[in-house]
Amino acid sequence: MTHQNTILFVTGRLAAPALEPIVRETGERNQVATEIVVLGINVAALMHVDLVARKLEVPEHIQQVILPGWCQGDLEKLSKKWGVPVLRGPKDLRDLPRWFDKRDQEPPDLSKYDIEILAEINGAPLLKIDELLRIATSYANRGANLIDYGCLPGPAA
Repeated sequence: MTHQNTILFVTGRLAAPALEPIVRETGERNQVATEIVVLGINVAALMHVDLVARKLEVPEHIQQVILPGWCQGDLEKLSKKWGVPVLRGPKDLRDLPRWFDKRDQEPPDLSKYDIEILAEINGAPLLKIDELLRIATSYANRGANLIDYGCLPGPAA
């Protein structure tokens, strides 16, 4: 049975089992009808709007489409195609209830937090000193506060 004013959640095969109870509970709590559609892709984070545009048909009773947070591309293209708002949800599906409840609000101000950026040079023992310095300088110039010279996996020499 379909309801008018239904919100459609789009996902991949691997996330679908975890998404289903979250969407159901979120819909019940907010008193909105929800549906989930699984596109022909395993990993939802690898979706692009071009793939979604090719593979998804949006039924007339859908009032809004929610895509995975990692979905890349211009959502306006999809909104124009289907005539409904298309939103990018949170990057982690476990954040969906909080995101859904606050989707019309401004994102939180994180400017009061002081963070440090850590960069790692993988396989550092295999690199020559001039290459290590070039990479470290590049990381520092791009904002790294700390640079970790990564080791090789396995027993110590």
